[in-house]
Order: sequence, then structure tokens, then C-alpha cells
Amino acid sequence: MAWKTTRQGRWIRTFLVALGAYIAAGLVESVADAVLLKSVNPQSLLHTVLSLIIGLTTTASAAYVAARFRSGAETVMAIIVLLAVTAFLAARVGEVPLWYGLTFLIAGPLVSVAGGALFLRSRT
Repeated sequence: MAWKTTRQGRWIRTFLVALGAYIAAGLVESVADAVLLKSVNPQSLLHTVLSLIIGLTTTASAAYVAARFRSGAETVMAIIVLLAVTAFLAARVGEVPLWYGLTFLIAGPLVSVAGGALFLRSRT
């Protein structure tokens, strides 16, 4: 079955939808963060918390859209989020506190799956 699925290219389409949704979420998050930087001090705790909320919201929304386009894409997106956050934490990229990274490491994949589940729930 796995070979048949691979041969038909279904997993490639699912991966591409998930990757596209992840990239789109990152772009929307970057724009929202740029707006946030103009109104809130970037060194404040408020900025960090709002940035986390924006990141998780865009991730969940992107997973919802990904699930609309391709069944299972939200799960693949959760894996992409997990790998990306793990890589960022390992490389210590950016100036975010450790609790921010750990929260995103746990909640990021969960909100991806939740976004897909929200779509499936609304569909039935």
C-alpha cells in the first residue's frame, strides 16, 4: 500500500500543500509582527506574548486551510512545525526566551492538528 501511494504521488501533493500552508503562515506572521513592532516595545513581555499568540493563530489557520485542500495536510504541517521549531531551538536562532520556544514546540504541532480537526468538524 505504501508503494502504491508513493507511486501515485499522493504523499507529495499532501506534503506540498502542508509546506505551502506553513510558508503562508510564516508570511502572515511576519507581516503581523511588523505591525506589532510599531505599536509595542519589542523588548517587553507583552510583545513576546502577543507574538506567540499571533504565531499559534496563523499556524492553526493555515492548517485549517491546508486540510481544506488536502486531507492529512494538517498532520504533515504539524510535523513540519515540530521539525522547524526544533531546528530553531537547537540553533538558538533569534532573541526569544526559552519558554517561548518550548511553548511553540509543544503548542505549534497541537494547533496544527486542531486547525485541521476544526475543518473536519465544520465539514460534517
